[in-house]
Amino acid sequence: MPVPRGTGIFLSVMRRLAALLLLACPPGAPMTALAQDGTVRFLEERIARDPEDILALNRMAGEYLQAYRRTGDPAFIPRAARTVEKSLQVLGEPGNPGAFSARAAVNLARHRFAEALTDAETYRRLKPEAQAGRELRFDALVELGRLDDAAAEGAQLKELFGESLGWHARQARLARLRGDRAAEQRHRTGAVAFARSQGDMLAPHWRAWALLQRGATALTRGDFAAAEADYTEAAKLDDSWLVQERLGELRGAQSRWDECLALLHSAAAASKSPATFHALGDALLAAGKKDEAKPWLERAEAAYRATVEEGEMYFAHNLVALWSDSLPQPAEALALARRDLALRRTPDTLDALSWAHYQAGEFEAAWKLAQEALAWPGAREGLPHLLQHAGYIAIRAGQLEEGRALLKRAVELNPAVAAFHLHR
Repeated sequence: MPVPRGTGIFLSVMRRLAALLLLACPPGAPMTALAQDGTVRFLEERIARDPEDILALNRMAGEYLQAYRRTGDPAFIPRAARTVEKSLQVLGEPGNPGAFSARAAVNLARHRFAEALTDAETYRRLKPEAQAGRELRFDALVELGRLDDAAAEGAQLKELFGESLGWHARQARLARLRGDRAAEQRHRTGAVAFARSQGDMLAPHWRAWALLQRGATALTRGDFAAAEADYTEAAKLDDSWLVQERLGELRGAQSRWDECLALLHSAAAASKSPATFHALGDALLAAGKKDEAKPWLERAEAAYRATVEEGEMYFAHNLVALWSDSLPQPAEALALARRDLALRRTPDTLDALSWAHYQAGEFEAAWKLAQEALAWPGAREGLPHLLQHAGYIAIRAGQLEEGRALLKRAVELNPAVAAFHLHR
């Protein structure tokens, strides 16, 4: 997942996306989420006066991505894509480097990681002194599973630009994928410390974001007390739908279902993200409220599916998870998981396809893919839910001893691995 960069923060593209056709406003429709956003109004007026103003177009693409982050409304992602393409139609390289930076960020949001890497490298060639090119390249490399290359880029970032919120967050993600839990915790704490050190120079929602990331790490280790402390502090800074969703997940893991459902209902009312609808549906299922869960899950499914049918894959992981666990459709889950794996062969996509095979009763195929996922750096040390899936798969594939060992290791990494958690 791409992360923000220091005090010059651009975007945190999270793996919670939604459907273009179901939720998007048609071209020209009012965008109520931005009705009072002075920056956007200014840029819209500037572009209306001069449709070839590449600086305004590039900035507008970034503002649309920020609007997605604030609202969860995925309609802003294609708006950002169309805006940056307009900029590149006006002027390409070498005179419009900012468009390549903007398009790299958009492509990261669209899960077009190979294209994002190409754009990031073009931007870095045109603006070798710019921090953004290295950050965007790091993000794309991580998503493509090129961890050694990402580590080298991260080292250069620190050497050239020093400590930042984004640098710590990127290093924490890399450490998790490599299975270095101590380094992950060190950088999550470093991000919180850096954010606090900036005081009012850094917007409260970014300070809250750093706390949410550290709290989520604590939750994946079964440390409910640490997650509670970070989420509670984050809520004081930014009581947004995202904070409510994280708190709701924690309450579900604690089996405090009334509080969990109240928080997730509140988040779903404030968010336009189908991932939030999916979260609420899963929580209702876990709380034994199957009839209440179904409309929320179907709403998420329709949103996810609509964008996939438009040829976009940034909901694929969400939809595979929903079809594998919440609204079982094994054949559809398998077909989509194969498409996602063809784009990037990483532990996440390998796990998703192996689990889809498991749910379809194809245990040998599932075990083969699970073994490939387990061979990745960090899989056996940093990814307890992947280990849990692999353990169940191994047992059904006849590998009883290996399966038990994997389940034991998953519990060692996260004693609450079997508790309620959200698909991400």
